[in-house]
Order: sequence, then C-alpha cells, then structure tokens
Amino acid sequence: MGFNLTGKTHGFYYRDEDRNIREWGFDIQIQKVFTSYFRMATLLGWKRSYQVTTSQSPTVNLFRLEPLYDTRDNLFNPQRGVYSIVRLDRAGGILGGNSDFYRISFDFSRYKRVTKGGYILAFHIGFGDIRPYGRSESVLVSEQFMLGGPGSIRGYGRDEIGPNIYNGVHSGTKLLIGNIEVRKKLTRTFGFVVFLDGGSLSNSWDISALKENRALSGGMGLRVFTPIGPISVDWGLKLVDRPKGDMGKIILFFGQMF
Repeated sequence: MGFNLTGKTHGFYYRDEDRNIREWGFDIQIQKVFTSYFRMATLLGWKRSYQVTTSQSPTVNLFRLEPLYDTRDNLFNPQRGVYSIVRLDRAGGILGGNSDFYRISFDFSRYKRVTKGGYILAFHIGFGDIRPYGRSESVLVSEQFMLGGPGSIRGYGRDEIGPNIYNGVHSGTKLLIGNIEVRKKLTRTFGFVVFLDGGSLSNSWDISALKENRALSGGMGLRVFTPIGPISVDWGLKLVDRPKGDMGKIILFFGQMF
C-alpha cells in the first residue's frame, strides 16, 4: 500500500542506587518515516517499579505518541541543524496498571555556525508537564521530572532541584530548562565550550513557584575529539544561591550534552 512501517520491541531492567528504585518491563514501538528529517512513532509499554524504601511495586501501562524532526549533520557532534521531539504519554485508564497520568514533554535544539572562525552556537529549550487523573491523586516519584547535574544543569548535584523530596532526591511535575553553548574546535583533537544553563522544576506554573525552584549555572568545558565523537569534561558553577565554599562540579561524559 506504499505505507511502510517499522517496528521493534525490547525488554529492560534498570536499577538506580541513588534513588533506591528498580524498574523492569518491555515496550513495543511502531514507526513511520515520512521524510529523511521527519518520523512519527507510537509506543505501548509495560513497566513495574519497585521503590525499595517503601516496598511499593506500582505498574505503569503507557501509550506514547512521539513525532521527531531531525536535520542535524552529526549525531554526537552537530554543527548545524535542528533537533525537535515531542512526547505525549497517557498511562492507566483503559490500559490498566495502577497509575493514571498524562505527561507531555518537548525538546528543541538548534545548531549554527556564527563566524568564519569556526564558532558554533548551540542552544536547547525544554518543557514538561505531568498530571494525575482517574484513580491517582498524585504521580509516582519515578515518573516525575528531575533536574540538576549531568544532562540538565551543570554546577548542581544530580536531581538537586525541585520541591518534592523522596529519599534525598528532588522532583517535580512542571519543568522548564534552557541551555546555551558557544563551541570552538581548536585543533583536530581539542576544542572548548563556554555554557550557561538555567531552569526551574516545581509543582505549579505560578511565577512564585517557578522562581522559588529556579537554578542557574555557568562554566566551561574541554572537548577531546575521537573518530566516533567527543569526550567531554565540563566544569559548572552555580550562579544563584551558591553556598560559601562551593567550587562547582566537574562532569565527564561522551558526546555533547545536547
């Protein structure tokens, strides 16, 4: 019929000692590629979460719709293009399980050369909202958003930002994040970045709630380029509410942060 679809399924087991959470399950995904830049995917998943400190074992049955637009020239070290993805989730209801919630998340990144000297301007914005319905009066901690540390706001500890605290881990249901970097390749092997990260994680879209749970950091990083992508070492420092003596965080990871 000229309407080719691709499908895949996978099982997983995930254990997080910091959050005292274990998860296992499987999902089935069907995808339609419309162009070389745009595709649409649907996902049906089952997941069991075991929260060690509370001995709870909630089951999450979830349906997801996920459009993706991607024009990046390189997966691990993009220098131009756009990456945009939306995730629309519905858990529970007619799907069963014992957790009912709606969740939407959106990420957009843009990469552009800004001078003939080889400087790359990269920026990212993100948004997220999750709300319970039906049988659920609240959202499981493992399904909420988390902010801080590698992959989000450098200069902060992992999951350090947010109004809800579970076993030392912060979380929330309303997420805003923005990142901007200026990247420069000095030689075939080395380069550097200067960055600014900011965001907020709260349980309300009220300005006062967003301001109370805000975070802002800045810093710089080193890039070591390899045939399969850069190795990154970043140093980030809190720019608001920094405790006395806080010298920032150093993060080591593979690839660019976004």
